[in-house]
Amino acid sequence: MIDRLTQLIHYCCSHSLLDSAFFYASLLFSIDKSTNSVYTYAFTMYNSSRYVEAYDLLVENYSEIEHDVKSWLLLAQVCETLNRHMDAMRASKHAHELLQINKLLPTGILTIGGATSPAATACRLGRIAKTTNNHKSAIDYFNQALSLDHSLWEAFEALCALGADPNPAILSTTAGTSSDIQQPLQPLQQQTAPNTQRQPSHLSEAGLFTPDLAPRPVPKMRPPTLMMETPTNPMAHNNTFTDDESFALPPSVLPKRPRANATQKQGLLQSSLRPITKKPVKQTPDALAQARRSNRLATFTSKVGISKNPARDKRKKPSPLAASKMSRSNGASSQSQSNGDSHGNSNGTSEGAQVPNTASSAETDAQLNELVCLLGKARAALGSYRCQEAIETLNALLGPELGQGAIGSHVGNGVARTPSALCWLGRAYFECADYIKAEKAFEAARALSKHRSEDMDIYSTVLWHLNKPTSLAILAHDLVRDDKKSYQSWISLGNALSLSNEHSDALTAFTKAASVSPLSAYSNVLAGHECIAKEEWDNAAQWFQTAIRIDRRMYNAWYGLGIVYLNQGKTTLSEYHFKKATEINPSNVVLLCSLGSAIEKGNADRDRLDLLDAAYQAYNKACTLQENSALARFKRAHILFLMEKYQLALTDLLFLKDAAPDEVNVHLLLGRVYRHLGNAAGAAKHFAIAQDIEPKSAIIVGEIIENQYNS
Repeated sequence: MIDRLTQLIHYCCSHSLLDSAFFYASLLFSIDKSTNSVYTYAFTMYNSSRYVEAYDLLVENYSEIEHDVKSWLLLAQVCETLNRHMDAMRASKHAHELLQINKLLPTGILTIGGATSPAATACRLGRIAKTTNNHKSAIDYFNQALSLDHSLWEAFEALCALGADPNPAILSTTAGTSSDIQQPLQPLQQQTAPNTQRQPSHLSEAGLFTPDLAPRPVPKMRPPTLMMETPTNPMAHNNTFTDDESFALPPSVLPKRPRANATQKQGLLQSSLRPITKKPVKQTPDALAQARRSNRLATFTSKVGISKNPARDKRKKPSPLAASKMSRSNGASSQSQSNGDSHGNSNGTSEGAQVPNTASSAETDAQLNELVCLLGKARAALGSYRCQEAIETLNALLGPELGQGAIGSHVGNGVARTPSALCWLGRAYFECADYIKAEKAFEAARALSKHRSEDMDIYSTVLWHLNKPTSLAILAHDLVRDDKKSYQSWISLGNALSLSNEHSDALTAFTKAASVSPLSAYSNVLAGHECIAKEEWDNAAQWFQTAIRIDRRMYNAWYGLGIVYLNQGKTTLSEYHFKKATEINPSNVVLLCSLGSAIEKGNADRDRLDLLDAAYQAYNKACTLQENSALARFKRAHILFLMEKYQLALTDLLFLKDAAPDEVNVHLLLGRVYRHLGNAAGAAKHFAIAQDIEPKSAIIVGEIIENQYNS
């Protein structure tokens, strides 16, 4: 399984399929915490612009990369990107000393590009079509790419995001790409001159992570004319963020943190990088033979050289940086050592004497295919808003007791403990309006990747719904500190400001998020909700319409337009937009309740009983999806009262009385039901409770009694 994942990662990187490479690398790291897994995962993070996450991964796994040259070179490159030049110098010196000791060039180095295929080209065309809002062509290109190469995860995930609902059974890690993985095509290198081809034993000035190719003459072509409709920003005049550094974080929202001491400012790597005084090791014939092997074979036999090198077996003394990580690193090191021994037994003999174990290889390939198909099933269900199916599938993969993941380093007992899978679970709970479980899932994801910015905009909205200002302020502070050019950071800050009732500043933050990422529909949605809070209905409608132009499946924007039209008294338009939202996401209780409210307030041309019956159907469906939803239960009880079905309404109200004993409207409606049922004592009791909770409700109670006597 590990070898197959490594082959897939090399294939995806050589074909510039970075999203697929990152997915398989995260899956590999969750299964095996070896040196190669750490390097591969960090390499895909770096090339996906996740620089802080790559830095943390390499530093936290110091015990695994201590003697790996390519990992230290990658760490130096990451530090340069993050402007940590002193750490980059130390990492480069460490790699230089390792090269002087081993006298061998590092093997298994990943490169981006250098090969192409029809599937990779079709996937690129799909991404461009999706960016230009041509969803039909994007779906066709992604289907074509997935049919040509069944291992393209990014094509499958793009189809899920577009609502195409692909079949997860089409995913495979063996079919369609096995020949390409073994011998990847490199047409660019074949067309260059022989004297300009890159030698495997030479380190060029281009670096270890970029292909060293001769420039090719580009034929002159007429550039095609792209007709793109760029969505306008209706609130561009309110954007006060002229520079990333000009925005001062409000001290009332962001918590104060202790200032780092002088020793912490010297860099995280200063204590871990120490001069190497080990003696050079005499090269064995096996080690020299390893240098002459091809890059593909060297990738899987690099652990053999590690296990045979006496200097590498003495890496038991950790640095102060990795002292706190020994409880987890020891297990990973022993696992990688056992893997290395097993590879050493199979590769220690000559190549002619090797006998591949086809039965075990087929079994591991089948297990990997099943795991990828299950992840694809969960992702497809989430893309089609079949949230309950996605939750059941992900819980089976991640294991029970998810809440413990926020404290420890392990999350559940499943095999797919990746931050992406945990964020999928959090999004599924979020779409079902189960914010408590969604918070646990996102906390577990941040425990595995504390500097992750992807999906943190949804996590900040979850904290906003749970009314947790402190947690939300800390999250916003961390995200803005890590990356000010990420739209998730500004969305989190906007949610923190909105929770503090600073709606003008929140709108400015959401405007900044929309300017940082013009294709972020969620930024426009939240800006529209802030305009609703300020009762700026026209501006809110413009924000929501812009979000729909960016993403037609953004049901939040359809819902926002429904709220605007409902407050403006346009019940027909409101009902239309609520229906569009429920068609996209039929499992959201809030959408169904809003649709019922719009139907209940429908125009006078329709029959009143038909309106009440249609509203009851919407409320009843919401209660079926989530039985413990207080909003859906109260809406259904109220509509049953209007339909004069008092006994059925009493059942829901008694449940709400125990679930929300301090809710005034529950006691008022319960008193009205008791009066119609002839229970005067029960009605007087609940009217008195309502007046105790809210003294102003005495006027409402008087009106109820007066209207009943008059009728």
